[in-house]
Amino acid sequence: MSKKTLGLLAILGVLTLIVGSIAVTQWTHSHSVTVLPPIQEYFESEPLAEETSIEWTTVPPSIWQYNYTVYNNTTYPLTAKLIIIGLPEDWSLTWTHWTPEETINLDGAVINPYTSAIGNLTLTIPLETEEGSYMWTHTLTIEEATEP
Repeated sequence: MSKKTLGLLAILGVLTLIVGSIAVTQWTHSHSVTVLPPIQEYFESEPLAEETSIEWTTVPPSIWQYNYTVYNNTTYPLTAKLIIIGLPEDWSLTWTHWTPEETINLDGAVINPYTSAIGNLTLTIPLETEEGSYMWTHTLTIEEATEP
């Protein structure tokens, strides 16, 4: 072989190595993400985990209020509704926000992204209620808010 042919083969060999090394050069990136729940509930400023039991303690018949806040962790406006099951007849449990001008019912409220619906759960126990232990549940349902 001539020096010219050997030179060309050497150049081709080097180019093949360069192209081959570029072709197999790759970047791999691993990903991880922690997904928050779409909402976070707070009762008396303490976060509520799913299935948390809320203790109202031992109380006489009266009207009782506790802070209840729902925070929207998403980029979507959400509609939040309370579903109450098993509350004794004649009792009431409402979710409201009070201002000097009005009381706003938060049940069914639209909560904008990264904001809170701050209010109270108000439990009304009628005077004629018999002594005893009572249980009920509430479920907070959320859905993406629709435009009016």
